[in-house]
Amino acid sequence: MDTKEQRNETRFALTQKPKGMLFLHVRGECLPVRSIRDISQTGISLLFDYDVSKGDHVDVEYKDKEKGVKVSGIVVWRDQPDRKASEAKHLLGISMFNPNMLLSFMQIA
Repeated sequence: MDTKEQRNETRFALTQKPKGMLFLHVRGECLPVRSIRDISQTGISLLFDYDVSKGDHVDVEYKDKEKGVKVSGIVVWRDQPDRKASEAKHLLGISMFNPNMLLSFMQIA
């Protein structure tokens, strides 16, 4: 597995859990994301319970009671998370066109 960090930008961890839910649309399925590890100007890393492949085209969707947004991306790496830190099955790195739009929708008021 190629897990070498590909982002040169500063990564940001969310300090508070978003009000809504995050989903990953992949191969015709809409699947829940367990959590966000971090986000940067060009991508996001997620803890996820379902099998996806490097190179899969995905849509990352955020939804709450008032709004929703989808941002397209591609899975650029995947790995097994540290079992002591998470029960998730996969850690994914997704390169996205505009992760800032996604982040702005997830901001907690």
